[in-house]
Amino acid sequence: MPDDEFWAFLDLLQGSRTEQDTTNFDRLIAALTEAGPPKIGEFYETLVLKTHALDTEPHYRSFSMIPGISDDFLYFRLAIVASGKDRYEQVLMNPREFPSYWTPNCWNEQLMYVADYAYRAATGEDFNRESSVSIESFSNRKGWNK
Repeated sequence: MPDDEFWAFLDLLQGSRTEQDTTNFDRLIAALTEAGPPKIGEFYETLVLKTHALDTEPHYRSFSMIPGISDDFLYFRLAIVASGKDRYEQVLMNPREFPSYWTPNCWNEQLMYVADYAYRAATGEDFNRESSVSIESFSNRKGWNK
């Protein structure tokens, strides 16, 4: 999915965007549902790629010095993506800008599931979350020099 289209979809989020409990996903899910299954898949692939790009050792070091906090690191990365293009690019280019584990209101696990909800609404079926890279923490080999 082209970047401008991806970020336009994310701009439909209402509320804080970085905290799932104060973010409204309804407009995003509705727009993806209306766009249809191919766009839902493209949106998810782009979300995974952007989240994967933040999965680096320097970003993790800004997040925590405690090794292995994988789920929280994933949800923080999703919050950075949800915060929008400008903030995402700032953090991507400068890992020191990544929020620390103790930063309040920086958790957006729910963003990972919007494609699931939209796909089910559009088709009545489960969404296949296959993607070209893994969204999971510590899977970006280049970012971790593995």
